[in-house]
Amino acid sequence: MNTQGQAVDSAGRIHALMWHRDSGKPQAAGEVWDTVGSSYFHYWRDDSGTWQRSVIPSKPGAPIGCRPRLLFDKDDNAIAVYTLRSGRDAGTTGIYFNEADLVIATASAKSTWTDWTVAHVEPGPFVNEPLVDRYRLIERGVLSVMMQRSPAANLEATPIRVLDFQLGLEPGAR
Repeated sequence: MNTQGQAVDSAGRIHALMWHRDSGKPQAAGEVWDTVGSSYFHYWRDDSGTWQRSVIPSKPGAPIGCRPRLLFDKDDNAIAVYTLRSGRDAGTTGIYFNEADLVIATASAKSTWTDWTVAHVEPGPFVNEPLVDRYRLIERGVLSVMMQRSPAANLEATPIRVLDFQLGLEPGAR
């Protein structure tokens, strides 16, 4: 899937966040863009050039969104910002949808990014593409995410929200 999240950590290692079919989930027959049978995966290339992979947890059966963001804090801890389709629009199909919830997942550099956990879920309804401020994260330790409220009707103007999350400074804090 194109337009997924990419980032480079402070050591110059390449990281990618993408979704694709997950062999651990049931697959919908004949679905090309099977968001229910897919998961987000974190890929990164280690110092020897070998690609590593870990799955990012999500609610079983919850369709995932598109265009996730991947960031690193000053200590190279990973932050994934993405959307999950909420149960409010269960009748919607495809990869684009309204009624999404914003999800923030984290993994520590200490674990070589294998300890992914969902740190926060912000209930929507949001249109499914988060925008983030990478510079504010590095400079101030604040994760700023801009999201647009889902429209009730086609072409309806809706409010934009900026959600600020102060990152914990103590090890293990969220």
